[in-house]
Amino acid sequence: MKLKLSELKYRFKQTDKILICLVLLFILSLPLLTPRITSSDEIEYYVYLRSLYKDGDIDFTNDYAEFVSRAPEEYKKSGFYHTFLELETKTGLKNNFAPVGCSILWTPWFILADVYVKTANVFGADIPADGYSNPYIKIISYGSMFYGFLGLILIYFMLRRFFPPSASGLSVLLIWFATPVMYYMYVQAPMSHSCSLFTVTLFISFWHKYLGEMKLTRWIIMGALLGLAGLVREQNLFFVIILAAEGIGHLWEYYKKKTWKNFPRLVLNFLICGLSAIAVFSIQLITYKILNGHFGPSELVSRKMYWNSPFAWGVLFNYSHGLFFWTPVLFFALIGLIIFTIKNRFIGLALLAGFLFQVYISGAVLSWHASGSFGHRRFINCSIILAFGLAFILSKLLEKKKVIIPIILSLFFIFWNLQLIIQFSVGMMDRARIDIKEAAINSVTDV
Repeated sequence: MKLKLSELKYRFKQTDKILICLVLLFILSLPLLTPRITSSDEIEYYVYLRSLYKDGDIDFTNDYAEFVSRAPEEYKKSGFYHTFLELETKTGLKNNFAPVGCSILWTPWFILADVYVKTANVFGADIPADGYSNPYIKIISYGSMFYGFLGLILIYFMLRRFFPPSASGLSVLLIWFATPVMYYMYVQAPMSHSCSLFTVTLFISFWHKYLGEMKLTRWIIMGALLGLAGLVREQNLFFVIILAAEGIGHLWEYYKKKTWKNFPRLVLNFLICGLSAIAVFSIQLITYKILNGHFGPSELVSRKMYWNSPFAWGVLFNYSHGLFFWTPVLFFALIGLIIFTIKNRFIGLALLAGFLFQVYISGAVLSWHASGSFGHRRFINCSIILAFGLAFILSKLLEKKKVIIPIILSLFFIFWNLQLIIQFSVGMMDRARIDIKEAAINSVTDV
């Protein structure tokens, strides 16, 4: 059946044009990707997949040796050679401090790369089908970037439940280009942060979409999604506080209505949800057992934890390493989230609790400063939470027809992030910290 031109125009008007623009922008940004695996974290995430798929084991000796052979002096100087090739775990294997979740999410992309390489070789391409060659690294990087973008789209859909398209779209753009999300989507894509953004956003979005439902399937899925997020980055398990907030909400309703007939069902749902999360996360626990001889991370990692979180304040406000100095737009996002919480108490409190628990766990780690990283990358998993604060502020400004203010501020925050990426990437700044005054001067004189 043919559609008339007038009908096509009508259907286009009903289409979410902001969503179309976000998709087009992502497609146009694909050439920005720099596919490579060089840092220790990237290598640790990747070798699970390569070793299991190609060697059928998790003995990473040959994997680490391959990456070291590409720049032996650099890896020896950084300590990578000593930590990952000279040291052994209690079970006689090589260390790997990374979780397995990224490798699980990258598996379809790795298979695609393997099929491509083997097909190309049939036609005479002569590409090593060893999991180390360029097509594998490149396709894995695109896969990671895709997960990051999928997370951004999920953020947009969730924001649209509360805010107009313009505020929701601009909030997503700021999270995308004015925070470390951009760096870890394009410059260091094989890190875990794009996958973390996706899995946490999927969990929170699903939780909210079916909020209040007591169906058992909902709680099984929520547990599985939380477990998956924990497989990507273990700190993501602390988002369980959002489920706890829902439980407290139910208990408050039971108390007000003086009826507890649904209480057993609530307890059962939480038990099933917990078992579902444990079932998925058990993949990591089993991996720990094989590598370290016990169901936990290496002692080289766990000994760096201080459970009273003495560094929490510095995580946010330290001049050289604080989240809000590296990424000032997120300070306004937090302010907006607090105001949003006043008007939308339950949702706001649940999201705010999720953010504060991430501050707590980041402040409990000896490496709280994330020195050597671009920005406070550990908070990329909070993108959906902080996007709410931005969307709330933007919606209020746009309601008053003050379009010029959010546009100017957005351009400033995006420029600040972009020029920091340039300074960080080409060595114009100290990678271990940020000097606001120096970075500002460099942005004008050099960048």
